[in-house]
Amino acid sequence: MIQDEGWTRRRFLQGSAGVIAAAGSATGAAAAGDLIAFEGRAPSGMIEELDDDRLLATLSPNSRYWTFGALRGAISTDSGRTWGQAFPYMQEGKPLQGTPFPARPMLRLRSGTLGLVYSSEEKSPFGYAVRQWRFAMSRDGGRNWSAGSAIDAPTIFDQDKGVYVQFPWGDLIQLESGRLLLPAYWYMGGRHPDSPPNAPYPIAGEVRGQKISADGHLFEGAMGGCYAYVSDDEGRTWRRSTGSMMVWPLPSEKVGGFGATWEPVAIELRGGHVLMLMRANVGRLYQSRSQDGGERWSRPEPTDLPSGDVPCALGRLRTTGDLVVVWNQTSPDEVRRGYSRGRLSLAVSSDEGKSWGRRRTLALSAGLEDVPRIEPGPVRHVRAEPGGAKFPDGYARYHYPSLAFAERNVVVVHRTSVYTGERVAREDLKIVPEERLYR
Repeated sequence: MIQDEGWTRRRFLQGSAGVIAAAGSATGAAAAGDLIAFEGRAPSGMIEELDDDRLLATLSPNSRYWTFGALRGAISTDSGRTWGQAFPYMQEGKPLQGTPFPARPMLRLRSGTLGLVYSSEEKSPFGYAVRQWRFAMSRDGGRNWSAGSAIDAPTIFDQDKGVYVQFPWGDLIQLESGRLLLPAYWYMGGRHPDSPPNAPYPIAGEVRGQKISADGHLFEGAMGGCYAYVSDDEGRTWRRSTGSMMVWPLPSEKVGGFGATWEPVAIELRGGHVLMLMRANVGRLYQSRSQDGGERWSRPEPTDLPSGDVPCALGRLRTTGDLVVVWNQTSPDEVRRGYSRGRLSLAVSSDEGKSWGRRRTLALSAGLEDVPRIEPGPVRHVRAEPGGAKFPDGYARYHYPSLAFAERNVVVVHRTSVYTGERVAREDLKIVPEERLYR
């Protein structure tokens, strides 16, 4: 039995011939009907395609988020059902020390090499922690890595100081031009002594006497905006895009009215434009487009995808070329009731992100209705309201999805927290055959 291989505590079954078999079934979740071909546990939320059939998971040093240490990898040859034994990432003859950014930190380039985004950490001369984001390459399937090239200057990353800037997210992608594009966001938190996270988040309700805190950042004084880094020399040098993308002004206000965006994902569209989807705290996923390969971005606009203050995942199907998004589809009322992360949905776009159809539910918390489509509400700030709600047994949060593609399957990995009087946290993996999305 192996524990704590990735972000959260999880269990695997030790199989024969040194193979790790994900504990799961081939039946899928009840809420997903016949959509899901396999459900199990993931060794990590950070999974990349090695080729058309093999996946490589990057394993964090232990179960804590943002942990700095020696990185390792594990390979699957069956779309994530089973995983080989973990092996160390080596850099110039030593274990690669760093922190991978927690989405998909790796990319298989057209040249066949792998690129990895990670950070090094140190104390500044002024006493607070700083983080340097770097990019390294591997030509042997992830076992040996080059010395990392700096993506930008070191910046503050200190929980006590409350300043987080230059933070990569989403998938590192390569455009048709060969350019690398790395979505990123900045975040600045107030860290007031009487406000979260220094003070406890308010309680939204309870399950069997277990108190459940309200989620979302609108209980903390915080601001955020999205942008991108680009490289035209396979990651040796990088530069930042112009400006930041934020929700401004809010439609309900003529001037002012700021809404934060963070944790962006991006994909190149047919014709060369780039689409970015962003988490926001105003009840929708937001979007922006770039016509020049990520240098400049249009003013963000709301999508028709209702969402809590939670990130999404974005990819392109291999069989049809359609876009696919996985996100927390939630109405404003469900957010207020404490269910912003209770429904994990999937949708397909056949018109390059202009509209989204074929919506399906991947995972569903007890207490929510299994409906394929939620109509979006008005664009305004929305958060879980404190109170004494009695959540049902099976209340759960399904969030932070990522996508990989192998053997004509969509591989969805997401965090799961289930509450039945105690909290059980894990990283789940679902395999969805692409053909089932069109039934």
